[in-house]
Amino acid sequence: MRFEFTSITVILVLILLCAFLFVGQFNFNIEFIKELNFAKSISDWGATGDFFGGILNPIIAFCSLLFLIRTLRQNNIALKQSEHSLEQGKKAIEQNVLALEISNNELKLTREESAKSASSLKEQERILKIQRFENTFFNLVSLHNEIIDNLDFKINEADDHWYEHFQLKENTPFFIKRNSFRNLFSLIINTSNSIYMTPEDIYNYFNKKENHNFGHYSRNLFQIIKYIDNSEIKIDEKKQYSNFIRAQFSSVELDFLFLNCIDKDIDNGEFRDYMIKYQMLEHIGIEYGENECLLTTSGIYVSTESVQKYCKVENGGIVNTAFGNNPVISTHLGEYEFQ
Repeated sequence: MRFEFTSITVILVLILLCAFLFVGQFNFNIEFIKELNFAKSISDWGATGDFFGGILNPIIAFCSLLFLIRTLRQNNIALKQSEHSLEQGKKAIEQNVLALEISNNELKLTREESAKSASSLKEQERILKIQRFENTFFNLVSLHNEIIDNLDFKINEADDHWYEHFQLKENTPFFIKRNSFRNLFSLIINTSNSIYMTPEDIYNYFNKKENHNFGHYSRNLFQIIKYIDNSEIKIDEKKQYSNFIRAQFSSVELDFLFLNCIDKDIDNGEFRDYMIKYQMLEHIGIEYGENECLLTTSGIYVSTESVQKYCKVENGGIVNTAFGNNPVISTHLGEYEFQ
């Protein structure tokens, strides 16, 4: 660019110098022209003007052309510089876009990490809740097993009013721990054979008069199931822990719980509701008759109405039972339609 500018300047200087010399030579020889009697009239001067115009106009046009070329070249250079600037601007924009994408990715990763951290904290909190729950739960289970180990009810140790009320003869079968319930069943069977009274009513009478024998067993079991139900663990986890308790029941305990939870007088039916909700009697041994059912382990006959009390009925249909998937019960509850 510097070379082009210098060349044009030199050419212009030479042209102006030639023009100056030409005009100077013309002025210098003006007297000579006059002596030749040249351009004595207006028309001669017009021809002289045409002469100079013919010489100077091409020179001026040529100079204009040079300036035009120079201007075009400068414009071309300016355009190239503009294109270069635009290209740099485009690259800068692309870099900014890339930087924004990187920032967005970093923010996304940060959010994901925050979400994972929050999820981890929630999971830790859930695990701590389960640990606290299990600590109390297994302590209650351990206490319940101790209660069972200390059961030793004997029929001949029942209060005298029991025998006076039902006019029974004393006998001496004796079982301890879980089988202590067999002593109770023997007492109920003997009593029902002596007087016209249902086993359910006999047990209710016994529970009121002899509650000190098995009351602590029932109360502790009720508190365990209530603790499961009121805990903050998930529903499926509640079912899992209630199944764990249900698995501990012996056959005689299932028969005892059937008799124990029928009556609403003691806890307003709350224990029975838990039995239904968590299907605690699913594995009970039972045979269905026309008007009564046999609890096969204890040999006690109960009414079908007592069985139906362990069914939750809504809108004329059974929605849940304490017997769960017990095939005998499911087959014979035909007077209701399952939902």
